[in-house]
Amino acid sequence: MFKTFVLLSVIVAALCPAAFGQELYGGYQFEHFGEDVNGHGFNVAVNGPSDRWVTYAGEFGSSFDSESFTEAGTQVSGNARFLTFRGGPRFVSTANPKLRPFVHALFGFTNSRFSFTTPSTSVSDSANGFSMALGGGADFKIASKLAIRAQLDYMHMGNVTVLDTDLGSTNGYRFTTGLVYRFR
Repeated sequence: MFKTFVLLSVIVAALCPAAFGQELYGGYQFEHFGEDVNGHGFNVAVNGPSDRWVTYAGEFGSSFDSESFTEAGTQVSGNARFLTFRGGPRFVSTANPKLRPFVHALFGFTNSRFSFTTPSTSVSDSANGFSMALGGGADFKIASKLAIRAQLDYMHMGNVTVLDTDLGSTNGYRFTTGLVYRFR
């Protein structure tokens, strides 16, 4: 039920941000998980209606990683793709109109897809799991309705099972930067 709520919130917010949200964000993201998964991708977020310092944030992101290596004399290519849907409270300081720092706690799920290819075979699998991002950042105003955002989050993904192998849970971090458009 919670996953459906987060997904619907993000979809509604993306389709009608002027009516639902006060801000629309889009930008680049870098995610690092475990020992050697480094994903590059994008992040889209909407801040919902707020009072003076608390708002609701909904976000969708995707990142990708590819690796090639040789195992026992065989060339192996591996690909990973992560789709995240999260939402939760965001606390924003509006004391300075040019700089708006914020912290948030976002909860939802991640769809992870992995594929491996050798010259003789190809296998892939995907899994869904709990996901959260705890962190914050700041918006730097550059025009009346535009700002540049820099954000850093601690991320956790719940247990993931891929190709009948339990990979357990994993922790990592995410850096994202891009543009914020304010409707109000």
